[in-house]
Amino acid sequence: MTTKRLLFPISLNNNIFSTERVLFGLNTIPEYYDELVFIIADQIQLYNRSFSVCNGNSFDETIKKFYSGRTLFEQRSTWLSKLKNEFGSSNNFPVWTIYGFDDIADQMFTRIYRNIIIMYHTIPEFKKDIDNEALNHVSSYSGTANITDVNTKLSVSYIIEELAASVRLHVYEDISDEYYLGKQLNSVLKLYYSDYGTTVFSIAGVESKPIKWRFFESNPDLKSPKWIERTLSV
Repeated sequence: MTTKRLLFPISLNNNIFSTERVLFGLNTIPEYYDELVFIIADQIQLYNRSFSVCNGNSFDETIKKFYSGRTLFEQRSTWLSKLKNEFGSSNNFPVWTIYGFDDIADQMFTRIYRNIIIMYHTIPEFKKDIDNEALNHVSSYSGTANITDVNTKLSVSYIIEELAASVRLHVYEDISDEYYLGKQLNSVLKLYYSDYGTTVFSIAGVESKPIKWRFFESNPDLKSPKWIERTLSV
């Protein structure tokens, strides 16, 4: 019997991912899944933290501070475990699997990451989409006044690594559905719908499979939480 699984990314430094909103989101998923797979965007936060190097902070100190003390993964995985306890347990209770980026940084991930970098430098439409999303990311993270060429390039690196993690999990773990609190990136949808002239299977270096990808995004309004399936026309 096939295990029905979903991917639920956890963003950091994002107010949407509060305890209350995540609980609302999980409780309003319209279908039953055997396993909920969470990926915590922990290590890629270094790209955001490195914005400060442009403002005169030491590179060495920035890196050292990021990796010292309690890790972002430990913080968020502990938080998710507490959320799980609030759901209780039953015979129908889904399995919860929690990954950090280091957990999936294997040979398969490296292949995907390398191929997406090549896509960025060789497919103009893909580069344009990533660049636009990077500008939006920098603006939302540190304000339009702090948009610089370096910060934008760091944001591009963030998105590329994020896409590589997505393909690594969806393709190799056979996870067809994703639920994200907030808005799905257009580059994600176009990548999975083969809108850039290639497929995620080719990017991952595997044979194609008959999988229907489904990506959902949520209205962050707590008064009316709602999951909406995104397509390229929406």
